Amino acid sequence: MPKGDPSVTTVDRCYYCNERVGKSNLKKCSKCQFVRYCSHACQKAAWPMHKHACDMATTFYQDPAEHGMAGYIDAFNKWLDCWRGTIFAQGIYALDLANHPPDRLATHVVFILVARNEPAPAERERYFKVIGAEVLSREERAVALRDLGVSQRQVDELDRDERGDYTIQVTLVAEGHTRMLWCSYRNLAKYRDIDKGMSAGLAAEWQQVFIEQVASGYPGLHNDIAAPEDE
Repeated sequence: MPKGDPSVTTVDRCYYCNERVGKSNLKKCSKCQFVRYCSHACQKAAWPMHKHACDMATTFYQDPAEHGMAGYIDAFNKWLDCWRGTIFAQGIYALDLANHPPDRLATHVVFILVARNEPAPAERERYFKVIGAEVLSREERAVALRDLGVSQRQVDELDRDERGDYTIQVTLVAEGHTRMLWCSYRNLAKYRDIDKGMSAGLAAEWQQVFIEQVASGYPGLHNDIAAPEDE
């Protein structure tokens, strides 16, 4: 399997405004060492949303060797840098905003299960594979996380986290490690106002499209169904 195009990774985008500014212009959160911001203003604006996820991520970064996850988390972060943009692009279609109430992003989340590819491939785009993907209500997510062995404390923290109607929420679970992703949109009109049939079609196909896309190792591949491009 040839390598994916490294130019399509999201490592050069701000985790708050999603603007592509180049990796050298981004600064990591000093606490979790994962999310990156283009400015102090973006970091400050993101903090109310990021702080709970930051605390959870920090439990691993403080002493990852103690959890036996140092290499695992490094590989997961590299894989996620490749696929973060694709996750949000497919996730917003999965939520089918044209056919649901305006509070859809507040009440439902994208839930993704991933696992390591074995034997470990050389390409970071293929370090992990998607084994399941669906849209869940927040209540259904809580049940799913408990069933997967996530602590009640983490479930309660996620339940208390409210992001509003303009922020997509993604929960990734990989072999006991839970990662939350958020992306706030300035304007969702182009997703809410598109043809209802097209929106439903994208939502019906997104799981298979996303699973196959990740399996291909090419973050640059796009859904064949025409849809508005993100700003």
